Parts: sequence; structure tokens; C-alpha cells
Amino acid sequence: MRHDCTLTVAKSDRQTSASIKIDTPRRLAYVKGHFTVQQGSVRVALKGNAGSKTEVMVSPGNPGTLEGTVRLRRDGGSFQLHFSPVGEFAGLQGQFSYEAR
Repeated sequence: MRHDCTLTVAKSDRQTSASIKIDTPRRLAYVKGHFTVQQGSVRVALKGNAGSKTEVMVSPGNPGTLEGTVRLRRDGGSFQLHFSPVGEFAGLQGQFSYEAR
């Protein structure tokens, strides 16, 4: 089953993350996302149980797309999206989908 999500971060100058829990006995998830930011630059990384799978740098006029299959974390069946700013960023928008495999 596929799930579509929207993520918004109004403003940040610190590293932050979003943990997405999947209620499934399966151990893998396919994730695809598209991210934009209004001000500043931010590195978006997709992480699972085995660390970073893929990452993309996002800035105004330079949206980023990431896609990959991650191993879900053992402590609750989740994956994470990490956001590492270069200075301060504002207006981060992300649309992503995931499905357990």
C-alpha cells in the first residue's frame, strides 16, 4: 500500500529530522520525494537502518528529488528524513510517498 505525505518546515537554522513509522512486518520501504525551499539552502537525506541511502541539496530555484529503498529501523519500523541547513532556511516544502516492500 502506498502512502502520500506532505512535509513543511517554516524556518530553521539547526539540523532537524522527521521519523516516519510504517506499521508493517516488512523490512524495506521504497521512498520517493520532491523538495523545494523558499530561502537558503538545505541538504535533505533519506536514512534507514543502514544509514544514509541518498541525499540532495535544495535551494531556491533548485528543487531536489530523492528516491531509494531503505531498510526500516528495527526499533519501530521507521525511516527518517534529515534536514541539514547551510546557515538558515525558510519555507521548506516536501511531497513524498512510501510503500513497504
